[in-house]
Amino acid sequence: MSVAIENFVKAIYKNGKRDNNDTKPGNIAKELGISNAAATDMAKKLATKDLINYEKYQALQLTDKGTKVALNVIRKHRLWEALL
Repeated sequence: MSVAIENFVKAIYKNGKRDNNDTKPGNIAKELGISNAAATDMAKKLATKDLINYEKYQALQLTDKGTKVALNVIRKHRLWEALL
């Protein structure tokens, strides 16, 4: 799985856990420093891989498979932080 996909799924997971719970593609794009179009394209791509539920003009939601990927990415990043 590419770094871009991992970062995108992780951003959706983290935004979903925050108080504002705003996971619309525009907000994810802003957090990752990419364009809105790129975020929408990535969302469509991840929807075909069954990692997120994507509906036009709606917030992005991780599937069970997507949540597992996000948690694995977070664990991996924490392990690297601990080692460094």
